[in-house]
Amino acid sequence: MFAAAEESPEHPDISDVLRYLENAPVMLRALQEFISAKQQYEDMLLTRLAAYEGRNAQQNMEEGPAPQEPEFNIEEAEWAPLPDSYDAEEQWLAEAELAPLPDDSEESPEVPVAPMEISSVDEPEEAIREIVLRSRTITIPVPVTHATVAVAVPEVFHPADLGDLPDQFRRELEVPQAEPYTVVREEGNITIVCGICDRQFETLKGWRIYASKKHKQDGFCARCGHNLLLPPEFTAAQRTAAIELHALDWCPRACAAVMDERQVKRRRLNLVGREEDAQYLFVPGEKSHGVKPVIPFGTPHAASLSLPIPMLHPLSNEGGQAG
Repeated sequence: MFAAAEESPEHPDISDVLRYLENAPVMLRALQEFISAKQQYEDMLLTRLAAYEGRNAQQNMEEGPAPQEPEFNIEEAEWAPLPDSYDAEEQWLAEAELAPLPDDSEESPEVPVAPMEISSVDEPEEAIREIVLRSRTITIPVPVTHATVAVAVPEVFHPADLGDLPDQFRRELEVPQAEPYTVVREEGNITIVCGICDRQFETLKGWRIYASKKHKQDGFCARCGHNLLLPPEFTAAQRTAAIELHALDWCPRACAAVMDERQVKRRRLNLVGREEDAQYLFVPGEKSHGVKPVIPFGTPHAASLSLPIPMLHPLSNEGGQAG
């Protein structure tokens, strides 16, 4: 390396570089490829520049010389004859004032503009859209009316009809001795008074919601308006559970959703062969057949119970002697 450094010229050029890289063929080939690429790029730029110059020269020839305005000759203006008399001078000034002025189009003639070169790459057009948000208030004229709105009068309490209920269910219900609620009218105001706790409500719906939650422990069903006959030793929790079972299984005034659920449950029990259990679900329009009378909560009656009758067999002599 020291020998090569000593032999190298003081101001090397490209030939010295190529001669130095003869011992490194890979580096020499990389340098040659780089120089070749640069030469091709330079030739392309020169070709494009020549094409642009030729195009500009052709456009200048097609445009032609721009029209020039006539020059104002100062000498001719100085030697122009002036008016001889005062009248002629006024007439000359009037003609000068009334002379039409040159149009703007004559002063600045249109110059043809060369069409701009359109790029081959289509650029997306930009459009500005203004979105204005406004709150509109529409006023509609309404004729003034003085009609008095009729107040809905709550209906009188009517307990549910138990005609479709099977006998075993009908015996478990009784109509309350006192009215579950009363309607009181005072000075145009209507008040619903609960017959169990004397609480007042503004609407009948409010009383029904309250009674269905609070008076279940009293054995009262706010749906059908009947008391469920329960043993006196039942606790409040047991009475509440009994009313809930009554509302789900056999209340005659259950809502449509509960009735649909009963019908589906009854059909499933029939499919698995549990017809006796299915008969304990009351569905209007479906009659019970061959069901044993059942008293779920009330006081049992001997006539309504189906108990097995014991079979008595006579004792043998040996058994009597053994006794």
